[in-house]
Amino acid sequence: MKVLFFFLFTFSTAALACSVPKNGYGFALEELIDEAKTVVIVELLTTTKKRLGYEHTLLSVDTIKGQAQDKYVFLSRSNDHESSTFSDHNDIRFWATDREIGRSTWPCCICGPDHTFKKGYKYLYFPDLLGAVKSAEIIRNQNDRWLLFVKARLSKATSNKGN
Repeated sequence: MKVLFFFLFTFSTAALACSVPKNGYGFALEELIDEAKTVVIVELLTTTKKRLGYEHTLLSVDTIKGQAQDKYVFLSRSNDHESSTFSDHNDIRFWATDREIGRSTWPCCICGPDHTFKKGYKYLYFPDLLGAVKSAEIIRNQNDRWLLFVKARLSKATSNKGN
């Protein structure tokens, strides 16, 4: 009986490790932008090794939507940085209807994408919707298609409110 209890407890807690994914999970591109309270460009300030992963302190560089904090802290399991930008987000795969295509991976048993950060990069960051794989994409320049898409959608939403 003790063995049965041990296995049930061990495997049931692993299965329940993430019963509710982080906010933003499964959002379409438009929904991610529309529902975000804040959109900000950030860069890595520090990374600190913790017992169960890494703590990334991010510095706000430019606010695209809402009221940005000066700094954000994100905990990741891995520190293996994925530096793909999908050719500055011109690659058709990024725009596919599959909502789970982005720079960040979503490994087993955590409640959201495992966003990673590296010095020398800037990221378009959706701090209140980090369950979306596209919520921490690398932005290399002001002509990045994802950045332009976000700004255009926000501009359109603002002009529609005025009408």
